[in-house]
Amino acid sequence: MKAGPAPQITLRWLLTRWKRQRGYCPIFRVKMAMKGPLGATIDQIEPGKGYTRRNTQLVTHCGNGFKGGMTMRETRQLRRQILGVLAALLLLAAIDPAAAQTPAGWNGRGPFIAYGRARPVYVAPPSFKVPPGMFGPPRVAITVGPSALDQPGRNAVHNGSLMTMFANPDTGDLVINYALPRPDLLGLVGPGTTLVRGRWSGDVFVGEARVFSRYCGAVPYPVRGSVDQSNALMLFGPAPQFDTACNVIGFDINSRNAVLRFEPEGPQ
Repeated sequence: MKAGPAPQITLRWLLTRWKRQRGYCPIFRVKMAMKGPLGATIDQIEPGKGYTRRNTQLVTHCGNGFKGGMTMRETRQLRRQILGVLAALLLLAAIDPAAAQTPAGWNGRGPFIAYGRARPVYVAPPSFKVPPGMFGPPRVAITVGPSALDQPGRNAVHNGSLMTMFANPDTGDLVINYALPRPDLLGLVGPGTTLVRGRWSGDVFVGEARVFSRYCGAVPYPVRGSVDQSNALMLFGPAPQFDTACNVIGFDINSRNAVLRFEPEGPQ
């Protein structure tokens, strides 16, 4: 009787695979254990293609159940969507706790989630307000008004670039342009390129900033902020994320463009 082919998945190979994955589950990115919900199990990367060495990985027991019959690409996409919804819910709860507890908050009267190609899209309403402490420890009460900052043609430093602030004291309008962009931005923006445009409403600035891409150009998004005790203008707003076709597919509160700081240059 002829012996069949030797099995590809052996205990020795599983130990090698464990070391290659460094003991981490590729689905939930947590350390796997020997038993329990985080216990390691074998999984087909592409369901239906068999337990071959190219198609087998180690995942947690709960990760295996979460993945089910999906491919790893579908699993990652679902994971991103869930995490995006949770992040938007947390943001919504911080902005309007009542809206977060009722479907009415998701029907156009407040923030809502709209699914893009690969991830949920958080759409900030016109009344978007940054909750205190959302981007760091809560600040003490602001005692400096906007007039201390937005003098006509006043310079400020933003992320290594020299900016110029042009203000209209009568209307409260404020435009922030690049005066001397940092070297790595040359060719992307130039002197006179507008980064922020908006208007003061009391001590709160409400306006629009832009993300610059070498492929997609300038993509606007809403921002809002105030002057802190050091006379720096702090603006906040979920920054747009776009795909290779330059379609906006989401807004990210963790993006480096979600927090803009403008520190006045020269004597205060």
